[in-house]
Amino acid sequence: MTKLFATGLAAGLASALLFAAIVGGSPFGIMLFYLTSLPLLIAGLGWGWMSAAIGALAGALSTGIAAGPYAGLLFLVSVGVPAAILSYLALLSRVDADGQTEWYPVGRLVFATAIMGTVLIAATIMLIGGDLSAYRDVLVTMLGDMATAGGSENSDPEQIGLVADRMVALLPAASGMMWLAMTLLNLYIAGRIVRASSRLVRPWPDIARLELPLMTSVALAVAIGLWLVGGVIGKIASAATAILMLCLALVGLGIIHVVSRSISARGFLLAGLYLSILMIFWPLVLLAMLGAIEPRLRLRDRQSPPQTPST
Repeated sequence: MTKLFATGLAAGLASALLFAAIVGGSPFGIMLFYLTSLPLLIAGLGWGWMSAAIGALAGALSTGIAAGPYAGLLFLVSVGVPAAILSYLALLSRVDADGQTEWYPVGRLVFATAIMGTVLIAATIMLIGGDLSAYRDVLVTMLGDMATAGGSENSDPEQIGLVADRMVALLPAASGMMWLAMTLLNLYIAGRIVRASSRLVRPWPDIARLELPLMTSVALAVAIGLWLVGGVIGKIASAATAILMLCLALVGLGIIHVVSRSISARGFLLAGLYLSILMIFWPLVLLAMLGAIEPRLRLRDRQSPPQTPST
């Protein structure tokens, strides 16, 4: 118990330091900020969810003392609580009728993360009452300064205002996708680290074969419908749509990983795919469509699973 508490405390303080790294505004600080949940997830996967929960409270308390109660609450809600829940679900298991241990499916873990991300974005939007005018004003000033410094002829205030409006409209969706992507990436890295230290109790799954719950496509259709409603509900639904599409895109990526295992130029294919995703948005949409129809096509079932899952 003492070791569990000490590990959680150390993880919480480390996460709090990473959380504070964004204050400087440097690119390196932002990169460290994106790793905020990593120490908590390492503690949770290696020493149990209670260790992650202790770290969440310690990180929130230290952040609150250093930067104020609002910052501490933000750390707890956006980093601490999700890390503890994901640690609990990742290590959740049951014994079936044949005496075999069944672990919580990776697809359901991804879907649970998507739910938490949607709730987090919804809470943020409700907290500010759906009013993003202050953020829009900052964008207008920034875009105006950039246009002036670059000597651009497109420095018309009305045009700049339209660009700022589009950016504000995309903010909930972009924030939700970024949170989901970084949380899942940190969970993956934490799992690898804990596995390398031989403390991971569950077998490493074949992540490329993850299957989302069937309700994912239904939830996406509902989110798209609510998006068209507009207003605060539309902003929340836009975030939910982006988050669920990213989940389905991960399934699509898994399909590409599995079906390309027999291709000699697999490395170049995957590198080009990931590079295109970083440069433009549309590949994610196509991957999400592929992931959505996978329950009917079952493309991965036509491929032989590898002896040791690695992707």
